[in-house]
Amino acid sequence: MCCRMTIEPCIPDVARMVLRVGQFEARDGIDPEEAYGYQRLILDEGAAVHATITDKHLELSISPAISSDLQHHGKRRTAGVYFEIAARYAEKVNGIITQHSNVGSCITDGVRMRPLASYPEVPLQFDQVCIGFRREFMTLPWEEEDAPQPME
Repeated sequence: MCCRMTIEPCIPDVARMVLRVGQFEARDGIDPEEAYGYQRLILDEGAAVHATITDKHLELSISPAISSDLQHHGKRRTAGVYFEIAARYAEKVNGIITQHSNVGSCITDGVRMRPLASYPEVPLQFDQVCIGFRREFMTLPWEEEDAPQPME
């Protein structure tokens, strides 16, 4: 899976508030005030952003999991929600956002875990996110051999 982010520290009440404002819903019908797992469906892209509150951090991930460079394509809104929630939460708790990658081009110089932001000194900037989502956000061209192909 590509694109799992952690944001430290974890302050559950603040995380729940940011997730509610971000239109996330508690998973499994649990009371939103007590839940630890949340999701926001992005129906037009066939995806979801998942959030999990742990002892150490708020963890965000995308499903279906992105396991190749091409799977970033067409997930612009999903990624927007994913990074926006990370930034909003980190801003509230003076947190550190770390991106965990394991997809080819998203791994920079062999580094799979890299800090993206440290609030308030270094806010999230989209030129720091993985190349797959930079292509989506900044409309960078896909290499011809990497360009998404229409489904048959």
